[in-house]
Amino acid sequence: MLKDGLQATYEMEIAYTISVDAAHRNVPPAFLLVYGGRSGLDAVKVVVDLQLNPGSLPALSLGKNVVRYTDESAAGREVKVTYKWRERQGGKPEAPAGAVFPEDGALIDNSSPRLEWRPARHPEGARIVAYRFQLSLRPDCAWPLSPNFDREIREAESFPAPAGWLNPGATYHWRVAAEHENGNVSPWSKVFSFAIK
Repeated sequence: MLKDGLQATYEMEIAYTISVDAAHRNVPPAFLLVYGGRSGLDAVKVVVDLQLNPGSLPALSLGKNVVRYTDESAAGREVKVTYKWRERQGGKPEAPAGAVFPEDGALIDNSSPRLEWRPARHPEGARIVAYRFQLSLRPDCAWPLSPNFDREIREAESFPAPAGWLNPGATYHWRVAAEHENGNVSPWSKVFSFAIK
């Protein structure tokens, strides 16, 4: 589900229970309740809105984009994909250049460090307004440790790791991307790492 990684895939299992509520005991059912017979249910319409972090959605770009939908249900489905276009100007900012603390590859004795990085810059001088921060046990950062470690940081070049979330003896990997005032996002920084004693 990452813009530069795996494709978004969602699985759903839908089950139905048909019953007559005791509160409606005197209302005749709209279908026959016969053991082993038909329920009277001829069609079902399922409407689903997926609410996701925009950073986890696949990015569309200028030119031809293909959005594919598949499912294993019988024919008769109808799918609507809505994409709201946001025009962005000014090119992308540069990726943050390096880790300040912990230094890349460092061994530290603090299990709740404040992770800091060098500020990103934009070649045309646009203001950097936010950073996207990810921390993972994986060197490719494909799966953040938790939603707490996959977040937007506004107007700061640091992230305080919550107490009790990082473990001694573990190695962590992290990266950062910058967003400027017109909404363009930089490539990811190099993946930095540190270990906790």
